[in-house]
Amino acid sequence: MKNLGLLSWLSKKKLTDEQVANIFVNTSFETVEQGWPQVAEFLNNAPEFESSPNLSLDDYGRFLMIVVSANLSLIPKHFNNGVDRAIIQRCCAKFGFSLGLPPDTFARKVKEYRSFMKEINRPSKNTLTAMTR
Repeated sequence: MKNLGLLSWLSKKKLTDEQVANIFVNTSFETVEQGWPQVAEFLNNAPEFESSPNLSLDDYGRFLMIVVSANLSLIPKHFNNGVDRAIIQRCCAKFGFSLGLPPDTFARKVKEYRSFMKEINRPSKNTLTAMTR
């Protein structure tokens, strides 16, 4: 079976925007929580750094924001106009609720992360390469 990615798979299912947002948010939290320890260990031991960044296993918030910001920006590539916005708004509301933030505050943080990622990745507009910087 060809791996189409979560967003591509979700776009082919007959799901409501609420269901897509639930799957997106829950999968994002689960993936980041499970993946962060390996990412932190890899970065802490990377010889490319002059000194270890000493990333804590408990501090995955910035990693979560990078992953979520990048993945939210991919939603319009997989869903029709209007539906994409509804999904993004629902995702921001759900992430905000889970993190104890108002939806507009979470959405603003996502926008700030996207702007930062765009800035450090100039002139490329590739979101995936921005995640690595």
